[in-house]
Amino acid sequence: MNYSRSLQISGAKMIVTFSGVDRAGKNALIEEVNKITGFKYYLIERDPSCVMFYHTISRRYSPEKIAELNYECVELIQDFKQIDPMLNVFVTIDEETFVERAEATGEPPLPGSFSFKDHQYLMECEFQKAGYKNTLFVNNTMGKSLNSIANRVMRRIEEINE
Repeated sequence: MNYSRSLQISGAKMIVTFSGVDRAGKNALIEEVNKITGFKYYLIERDPSCVMFYHTISRRYSPEKIAELNYECVELIQDFKQIDPMLNVFVTIDEETFVERAEATGEPPLPGSFSFKDHQYLMECEFQKAGYKNTLFVNNTMGKSLNSIANRVMRRIEEINE
């Protein structure tokens, strides 16, 4: 997909990705940013490094298919690094929040055989290894105000656009 072209067509001011483990609250944060801005930005759940991480650990595909999908993700990462302006947000949570949200949604555990802490750490390593120009790390643990986190994202967007 040509994200630069999509940005032009949509009239959005910037592309912003939100990555992190399942149930980190990425979608809720996207909804909050959209609510604050009136859909002013092109918001994407999961950057290519996050998708690549899930391809590798989920074991849903053959090794050959994983290699093919990951090759596409590496190309997308390179494409993403060319988009300006762009912000890549990594959303973390604590383990207690993860367990509470997993129980509340009845969703299965994280894919792969890693503990929650290792899963989040390894995903963050892949995110950092991608080498994006503009990043932001936020913690969306229970008890934190979603609005205050969204406002942190907005402040970072403003810094990038200065």
